[in-house]
Amino acid sequence: MANEIFQLQLKTALRTYSRQIALIQGDRKVTYKTLEANTCRITRALLLTPGFSKGDFVGILCSSKQYIITAIAGISCAGGVFVPLDTALPATRILQMADTVSLIMVIASREDTEVAGIIAQLQQQEVHVFYIEDMLQTEEREDSEFPEVAYHRNDALYIYFTSGSTGRPKAILGQNMSLHHFINWEINTFKVPSGARFSQLITPGFDAFLRDVFVPLFSGGIICIPEDPQLVLQADTLSAWLNREEIQYIHCVPSIFRLIGNAATIHSYPRLQYVFLSGERIVPATLKPWYALFGSRIQLVNFYGATETTLIKTYYEIKPADADSQNIPVGKPMEGARVLVLDELLNICDPLVPGEVFISTPYSAKGYYNEEALTRQKFMFDPYDPNPDGRIFKTGDKGRLLADGNLELLGRIDRQIKLRGVRIEPEEVETILLQHSSVKEAAVVTTTINDTTILCACLVPVTDGTGDNEEILQYAHTCLPDYMVPGKIKWLSAFPRKVNGKLDYDQLEILLQPAAEPVSGPLTALEQQLFDTWAGILKNNQFGADNTFFEVGGNSFHLIGLVAKVYSQFRVRLTIEEIFKYNSIRKLAIFLEGKMTQEAPDIKPAPVRDYYPLSAAQFRIYHQQQLQPEGTGYNLPQCFEITGPVDMGKVEQAFRQMVQRHESLRTCFKMVGGEVVQQVLPEVDFRIDYQVSTEPIPALISRFVRPFNLAEAPLLRVTLVKRGPAQYLLMMDVHHIIADGLSQLLLNKEFSVLYMNLPAASPVLQYKDFAVWQQQQRTSEVVQQQQQYWLKTLANPPAVLSLPGEQAADHATGALHHFTLARENYQRLKKMAKERETTIFVLLLAAYNILLSRLSGQDDIIVGTAASGRQHAALDKMIGMFVNTLALRNQLSADMSFDTLLKQVHKNMLAALQHQDYPLEEIIQQLQLPRGKRHPLFSVMLVLQNMSVGSENIPGITIAPYPIAESTPRFDLTLYGQDTGNDLVFRLAYASQRFSPVRIQRLVDYFQEIITQVLSSPDIQLKDIHLSHQLETAVNQVEKISFRF
Repeated sequence: MANEIFQLQLKTALRTYSRQIALIQGDRKVTYKTLEANTCRITRALLLTPGFSKGDFVGILCSSKQYIITAIAGISCAGGVFVPLDTALPATRILQMADTVSLIMVIASREDTEVAGIIAQLQQQEVHVFYIEDMLQTEEREDSEFPEVAYHRNDALYIYFTSGSTGRPKAILGQNMSLHHFINWEINTFKVPSGARFSQLITPGFDAFLRDVFVPLFSGGIICIPEDPQLVLQADTLSAWLNREEIQYIHCVPSIFRLIGNAATIHSYPRLQYVFLSGERIVPATLKPWYALFGSRIQLVNFYGATETTLIKTYYEIKPADADSQNIPVGKPMEGARVLVLDELLNICDPLVPGEVFISTPYSAKGYYNEEALTRQKFMFDPYDPNPDGRIFKTGDKGRLLADGNLELLGRIDRQIKLRGVRIEPEEVETILLQHSSVKEAAVVTTTINDTTILCACLVPVTDGTGDNEEILQYAHTCLPDYMVPGKIKWLSAFPRKVNGKLDYDQLEILLQPAAEPVSGPLTALEQQLFDTWAGILKNNQFGADNTFFEVGGNSFHLIGLVAKVYSQFRVRLTIEEIFKYNSIRKLAIFLEGKMTQEAPDIKPAPVRDYYPLSAAQFRIYHQQQLQPEGTGYNLPQCFEITGPVDMGKVEQAFRQMVQRHESLRTCFKMVGGEVVQQVLPEVDFRIDYQVSTEPIPALISRFVRPFNLAEAPLLRVTLVKRGPAQYLLMMDVHHIIADGLSQLLLNKEFSVLYMNLPAASPVLQYKDFAVWQQQQRTSEVVQQQQQYWLKTLANPPAVLSLPGEQAADHATGALHHFTLARENYQRLKKMAKERETTIFVLLLAAYNILLSRLSGQDDIIVGTAASGRQHAALDKMIGMFVNTLALRNQLSADMSFDTLLKQVHKNMLAALQHQDYPLEEIIQQLQLPRGKRHPLFSVMLVLQNMSVGSENIPGITIAPYPIAESTPRFDLTLYGQDTGNDLVFRLAYASQRFSPVRIQRLVDYFQEIITQVLSSPDIQLKDIHLSHQLETAVNQVEKISFRF
């Protein structure tokens, strides 16, 4: 298509606007006619050079912007691929870039004497060096016509480099039609007229430079180049230049925009129409002074995209009201692009639900030069494009779609850093630092000093002590661009590490935070131990000895972790009530000093025997499975799509090692002497099933998931399916009797560690040790107290909630509804939890009780929740089934205030957590409650999840979870919540035969309304909580629900 060819439109523009000014730099002006003639000279010179052919890479090593623009135009018109090389970079970096793409030609300038040494080295490597001054002195032909070159829309056009995790920069190969598409989109969208004056502020080494140059050139505009490159770093000189040049359009990063705003007065920038911002997060509050001066006269636009997707792919026209918001969106896709927000299973996230941002567009780059595996990994098959060749680019950015369709960014998924608009792979900086003789280990992270984010290099020295910071920084400057040189160095004796030996970056960033001074003097030795414990659990050390646990971010999950850690360190078994009572480090230290001699039972290896007792959780599952021996309700299947060179032998070896390491995976269950027991086999013949199939994945999963025979070990199955070149499907299934959800996560991570042949810590204890220990505790005073608590709490239980819906189905299918709590309510919820010294879970549970009471007409409510069952520190990394279900019972009345209900729910929740180890199944039996298809105590659950998902990365291999359809739901409703730090996101699991999606949406709307009202009026009586007339009428008409208050 001729209308999508970059060079053809460039030539047309040069000829069309021949009498107009194209470039201005101080007193120097270049017309379109002169630029056309110079472009033609460079094109002819290249085409006449022996050995040059279309598609060859030609470097540009000039400091003059005029020379660079001319060289880009000439190389592209000759059919070459232009490769800008920034003369300000270290020599080693420039030579590395040239080597990465195997440059055969470079255009340089005699003016740039500082790169003479680089040019000499390039010539020694047989790179042909042109001097642009010589190329431009050739006589102009009378016809000044460009030589004939056949261009194609899919041709490679340019190379730009970004930071690479391997220690070498990545070369991104740009595409002809893609750059053409973007330039014309910006001209048309913002109606750029002929003669418009554009500032040229961006460094030529970044692809955004192409916006500065070709948007004006293609529209007959003027490129205004500052005389002094340092001008852009000073607010006053930059402002004066923009005024003097009467700039109308600016492309810049937000940090440069702040300089422009800082020096502005009400009379500044009289001709400025648009400021296009990209590359960094815009802090909304920084826009207020700008809007106070200019109002809506100058349009600010937020751009978002990646070099891989060709400059920009979304945009948002900022409004003055956005200065009061928490975040500025990056907008909606431009024409020719789609934006998807996907979860870890590559499902499309509902509006407001965070996920990873993917960009789909035919106008992307061609990929990474000479890195096919990386290109396949990042430019993935588009599962939502009917075109089988469709691709989506995996940005690594975390984001969500707002209700109005605009995209909001929420940070990064991976370790990549973006400073002042520049992408930095910390691994590349680490690789360079490790080459210094005094550095044994290196880790690069960000830290904030005086509200400025900088790179910090954490280093472990080869010998004891510390290295020479100045020497390290000087070395870094010789190898890295200035923007990649750390602004701070911190020496450590050793790095914090995870159990598998990998560096713990979260803990590392905590170590970099300046510790807050205690409110009341220095810490004692015991207080310091507690401080370190709190900091590790909360991932925060910005508190003192007199701050309360909940003031500094503690929640119900942290409570359990604190109980386990305190017991592990001090052999004192804290109660939940004691943590609330002694809720600061100062108070807790005083309390512990009087309890340090307390003895508590420890878990020890069980004596070797033929058979071992079942844990309470295993006993429950075993008997439930026997009721439906052909059922798969207790299967825990997982499925992963793998792209890359998979070593089948290493996959099987990793699983065999896991089976040998964890006795749970070698355990079977038998009846011996009338009792069910578990037997740990010394070894099992574990093999992976290998298949080759292109059959649809759901069909493969359906055939893979089948009943287990609990009498035969292992209760683990693995199938690896080869689906094409470097395309695999890994399916794993384990029975719930030997593993829980956390066990699955631990196994996933361990698989990656063992596949890569990395060291993994050997388990000290096994699940049978826990089962024996738990049986021994059954007659202890603590267990007897827990039993009495539950028998009293659940005596005379109410009828199981009867929720409005369709007829109950024998074989219901599970479905999910995703939603996010309004962000304003999320912030208010956190504030209320802090003020009332409770947790977000308790607040949600209170609101959930109100909703359920309204729906069912019942005042006595029991809601189930899941407890990890891993209160003992020794169980943190153990593979096995620990989860216990808690029955949380509360009584509501119409005249009760929400605050009163909250206190009741808080008290009951603490008591339940304190008694969480006693098996609910045994209480059901002791209360002689009938067992049927439904749970005898409750039909609804509320679970606040706090587990990170995923496995360790395997270099060169992409592992993506594939969603498996929900199995038969055990409860009518299960509300899963997850606090992401930015939002509170929910999944409402329900039986699709019981509830329609419309009804579920109405229930969610009710829940949100209840939360809004109790946050606004915590003392509101429950009977005064009003549900909107529209919703209430709709529900009454359709579902015939009656309300008691």
